[in-house]
Amino acid sequence: MASLMAREDPIWNDLNLMGFILLRKNQPEDSLRYLRQADRLSSFNPKIYMNIGMALSMEGYYEKADWFLIQAARMMGDDIEPLFCLMDNHFRSGDMNRLRTDMIYLFNQFSIGFVQESLLQFSVNKLREPVSVENLKPLIMENLNSRASTLFDNIPDRHLP
Repeated sequence: MASLMAREDPIWNDLNLMGFILLRKNQPEDSLRYLRQADRLSSFNPKIYMNIGMALSMEGYYEKADWFLIQAARMMGDDIEPLFCLMDNHFRSGDMNRLRTDMIYLFNQFSIGFVQESLLQFSVNKLREPVSVENLKPLIMENLNSRASTLFDNIPDRHLP
């Protein structure tokens, strides 16, 4: 018992970690049991909210997931992780209007290089949220191509003598 009391990590952290592991194992329903307990012990925790949001999204509760993911994004400020989670939720739900809005925000907030590096991290790092990079990557590329094609729209052609 003394070793438990000497621990630095509070129990909510263990519950969140267990929920995250189950989430990565594609067991969102089981994950939610742990994450809800973690949320009761550590309210307004953005990492817990992000995990709950992803679990709800995987279960098909897209609007509820949206609420948790938006809260996490607000709490985490300039972190790209909750934005990718929101984009994944909007993709899963089929809400392309929200996904387009997410893309605009993504490229207004973050450089192309940072977005690229973050996508790579999400695709290889198992300690990140289970965001479907393979679904988001083509949409992000399409958005980039669209932006690039309009880059010179307002610049007149100059004909040199």
